[in-house]
Amino acid sequence: MLYRRWRGKEGKPAVLQLLVPAALRRDFISRSHTGTCVGHLGVRRTLDQVQRRSFWLGWRRDVRRFCRLCPNCNGYFRGHLPRSGPLQPMLTGAPLEGLQIDVTGPHPRSRRGSVFILTCVDPFTKWAKAFPAPIKEAATLARIIVEQVICRFGTPLAIVTDRAKELDIDKLRTTAYKASTNAVAERFHRTLNSMIGRMIDEFQRDWDSLLSYVMAAYRSSHHEATEYTVRLIF
Repeated sequence: MLYRRWRGKEGKPAVLQLLVPAALRRDFISRSHTGTCVGHLGVRRTLDQVQRRSFWLGWRRDVRRFCRLCPNCNGYFRGHLPRSGPLQPMLTGAPLEGLQIDVTGPHPRSRRGSVFILTCVDPFTKWAKAFPAPIKEAATLARIIVEQVICRFGTPLAIVTDRAKELDIDKLRTTAYKASTNAVAERFHRTLNSMIGRMIDEFQRDWDSLLSYVMAAYRSSHHEATEYTVRLIF
């Protein structure tokens, strides 16, 4: 096993890259792109996953070719989005100062009875969590947020949600039918749904059992806005 020491961008620690033999390169790329905890992310994030762990001559070309030929990625198409205005930046000053919460669905009912996905995103660090939910009721969703987020990390100063009634916290409501008000959560939904869409089975009944693995893959990849992962922030 031969490694080389590689130093990335200024300020980031050096890493050891495995010099992968030619016979093992395709399998190595596959584990960095199609594994349970990598989630069929795009070319850029797959390049980052490979670069943090390995090196060989022409590795970028090989990764791009593998991603272009991936059958799961080629078989997923989310359709054309309706025309909409640009998303707006959210100003935040510290981790978990504010949270953006939203619900995506309804999805096909899973074997466990889940229909919706409740998402929670910190706009400062881009840390995100997703929880399966059987119904879309304020009391049920609020209980999940309290038990799974607030009890673990504390109460945020403000929460941005749609116009549904939820927690008794300083609340910023979105404008009706204007998704860009909750821009961070809405953009995260696009990534989340595409990752699940590339991994679910033929009958689309196992998406809630994949949710934890999909989120692990999302948090361990470099976010294009911050250029950092969020797996070690909290």
